[in-house]
Amino acid sequence: MSDQKPIGNSENKKKKENGHIDHIDQIRKENNDIENCVNDMKNGQMEQIVEKNGDLPENEKNREDGLFDQSGCFFCGIKTDVSCERCGIETCGKHKDFHTGRFEYKDGPRTGEIEVTCLPYRVTWQEGVGRCMVATRDIAPLELVLQDRPCVLGPNYETEAVCVHCLGRVTGECPCETCNLLFCGDQCQQAYKQCLDAYQSQGGVRPWHSVECEVFSRLNPLLQVTNVTPGSLAFEYGSITVLRLLSLRDSEPDVWNRVHFLMD
Repeated sequence: MSDQKPIGNSENKKKKENGHIDHIDQIRKENNDIENCVNDMKNGQMEQIVEKNGDLPENEKNREDGLFDQSGCFFCGIKTDVSCERCGIETCGKHKDFHTGRFEYKDGPRTGEIEVTCLPYRVTWQEGVGRCMVATRDIAPLELVLQDRPCVLGPNYETEAVCVHCLGRVTGECPCETCNLLFCGDQCQQAYKQCLDAYQSQGGVRPWHSVECEVFSRLNPLLQVTNVTPGSLAFEYGSITVLRLLSLRDSEPDVWNRVHFLMD
């Protein structure tokens, strides 16, 4: 009995090892295919910009030209005759406010004073790098360099249950009357209603919660956010910020175009 060897064990082991290796090779091949596809897309975009494809709209050609030679708007590259009255940098009408920073002194003899300053950067395009920021002058220590506003506000993809108006913690006792997502209390719920009434009657800024509320209110039955324990995940919140971001395409096209500036 001791001289007998298990039949097939070594062969099965080799098959498993070979199958595992084949699986790894397949994954590597797929990853390489994806990487090549992405590189082809990037190369195609670069060729389109360098060759200044004639199919591009005139404003798009001007924008790319301005990014290459830094002769257009400091932010988007559009050719413009407008410049900052303080420092002289070119800026289009849409992005003039982005060039201005407001620095508030927190301590010292100027506590509480707000200083308006020209932010010391511009956006350019460099081959092999893509869109990037470069300094337009020497930057002093502790100087304000960048100040921006968010395109969208909302809960994280993986988050505990939070207030859909202020993003604070919730107890589960104050659901939205339309979609059942949660407010932290009556104060935020009333503030949201006032913002919504003002938006519907006068236009202007749309309250963020109205975006997902319009979608979630169509569910039948309405969702129920039952887990409001701090630190636990509320999976019902995973799509909220995505919906808010996508809504910019129709509600705020200028902001939506800013999102397209993002490289990743």
